[in-house]
Formats: sequence, structure tokens, C-alpha cells
Amino acid sequence: MYQYVPGTDPTITALPRRQYFINKYYRGPQESWRIGAVPLLRLPEMYLTRAIIRLNRGDAAGAAADLNVVRARAWNQQAAGEPYTPLAAGAVTADLIHQERWKEMAFEGDRLHYLQALQLPVPNGDRGPGAIPHNDPSLQWPLPLRERELNQGL
Repeated sequence: MYQYVPGTDPTITALPRRQYFINKYYRGPQESWRIGAVPLLRLPEMYLTRAIIRLNRGDAAGAAADLNVVRARAWNQQAAGEPYTPLAAGAVTADLIHQERWKEMAFEGDRLHYLQALQLPVPNGDRGPGAIPHNDPSLQWPLPLRERELNQGL
């Protein structure tokens, strides 16, 4: 999450008032903010990705270990009033991993790609009940007209 203040960022000129954005890949002006081009990789994202892969391959113990790493790091013992209790291998489900990823990766913008990679249906969200298949053609970007004109084989 970052804050835009008018007049401070020459790359954005159309916004007349202070704005707050959530964007993992924001690139600020390089002249003044040297941290604008830092590649971002979140370790919890890697643990959760490996957890779902391990679970899908039948390695429930490995999935539980990865999920416990992420959950234990985010656990607040003072707020909860008790220490974190690790999940056993038999208690880990795909739904638990999906829920943890939903919480951990909020606003990262990769939910669609995550669902497609796991071949899960894409929920309609606020468009109403239901879902569309992960391989629905409407989820693919069309090839640009210029590319199709230059290469008739596309």
C-alpha cells in the first residue's frame, strides 16, 4: 500500500487529490525514490504455493509444515491469549491453504492466476452467484490486431 500526494510523483499527473493505492508492482519515480525498482518476493507466498503443491501430491506432512510456518509467523500470542498450536498433517486441507493464502496475499492481484494454475473455477464475486471455468476463453487476452495482421498463421 502506498500513498500518492499531488505534485510529488511526476509519473502520475492526472490525480488532483491524495490517493491510496494497493499495488505490488508500483514503480515510483527513480530519481527521488531509489526503492521504486526493488523486486518483490514474499516468502509466505512461496511457502503457501509449496504447501498446496505438496498437498496435491499427497505429502500432507510437508504441506502442514509449510502452512504452519506461515501461520506461526502471523500468530499474535498476546491477542490470542495462547501460543500457536501447529496443525497436524491430517488436519491440513486444500481449503485451509486457500484461506490462508487469501488472508496472506490480499490485494496482491494474483488470485486469478492462482485459481487458473490449480484449475479451480473462478468465482463471480460481486457479479452474483456462480463461477466460470478456469479455462474460459473470456479470461484470455486477445491477440492484438497488428500481430494478427503481420502473422496470418495466428
